[in-house]
Amino acid sequence: MPKRDADEEFVYIPEETDEALDDDILHLSARVSNKENILQSSTNKNFSNLELHLSHANRPIYVLPTGRIFLEAFHAMYEDAYDFLVAIAEPVSRPEWVHEYKITPFSLYAAVAVNIDTQSIIRTLERLSKTSVPKNVIKYIEECTKRYGKVKMVLKVSFIPSARLCQKSAKRLTHS
Repeated sequence: MPKRDADEEFVYIPEETDEALDDDILHLSARVSNKENILQSSTNKNFSNLELHLSHANRPIYVLPTGRIFLEAFHAMYEDAYDFLVAIAEPVSRPEWVHEYKITPFSLYAAVAVNIDTQSIIRTLERLSKTSVPKNVIKYIEECTKRYGKVKMVLKVSFIPSARLCQKSAKRLTHS
C-alpha cells in the first residue's frame, strides 16, 4: 500500500482499473468510429450534383453528405446560423467569407445537453440549408443523439468503481 502524507486525501484504486479503463477507451473509440462511418459512406468528393432549393439565396449554409457544413459569413442570416452551428458542430476553419464546421458525436452530445432535441437540429438544418440535408447526415444525428440522458450515474463515496462494474451495469441497463 503506498505511503501518504497526513494532509493528503487517499483514494484506493484497484489495480485492474487501469486495464479496464484502457478497454473502455478502446470500446468507446470504436463506437465513435462506427458512427463516423455513416458519414464516410459517401466516397464521392464532388458535390456539384447536390440540388439547390428554389429559395437557396435566402439560406446561409450547405450541408454535405460527409457531415461538413459551410456557412456564408456574408449572408444576412449569418448571426442566427452561426449561433446554431456553434451549438451543434465543431468549427474546422473560419476564414473571412466562408466558415467550415463538422458535425461530431461530441458536438451533438453537447447540443442535446443544452436541451436542443434531435428533431430541432434536423428541422433547423433543413430550414437553413441551401440543399436538402442528406439522409445519411440525418441518420448520423439520430444515432448520435438517441441515447443521450438515458442513464445518470452518481458517485456517492470517494471510491472509484472499477470499469468492469460500470460495464456490467451499463449492459444490464441497455437490456431493460
